[in-house]
Amino acid sequence: MHTTPKQTLILRAFLQNRHSDWSWRFSIMSLVRLNFIRFAASGGVAWYLWHQGRIELAMLLVGILSGVVVRDLLWLRAMRRAWPVLRQVLDWDRVEDLVIGNAP
Repeated sequence: MHTTPKQTLILRAFLQNRHSDWSWRFSIMSLVRLNFIRFAASGGVAWYLWHQGRIELAMLLVGILSGVVVRDLLWLRAMRRAWPVLRQVLDWDRVEDLVIGNAP
């Protein structure tokens, strides 16, 4: 089975947390790493629009970004709640095979 780079990154995170409880710090840092460029670019565009007098568009962009952050945090909360069950039912040998098979 072929996995995408993002799927491989998620599987690696599962392996890192395999023997521990779900970590908010690790999860949020992973989200920051994955979305930094998107947020930085969107924030820069919002700042530019604000200074050009296009306040409505800047606020719309900020609202969309806020919605993305809330959605991601709710997804992390759901993963945290499901983690004890996932840790028990995942086929860890298969997860390791998928990560190794996609290693650069």
